[in-house]
Amino acid sequence: MRRYSYEQISSIIGHDYEVIRYKTADGIIRDGYFPLDGGS
Repeated sequence: MRRYSYEQISSIIGHDYEVIRYKTADGIIRDGYFPLDGGS
């Protein structure tokens, strides 16, 4: 799994995506990239 730098994450956020960091049941921290709902 590729690790994104802060700059890349910022770029993704700038293009209507948000980054969600969450921990799975077995304690692994993962990042998810989800499109924002722009209402269109």
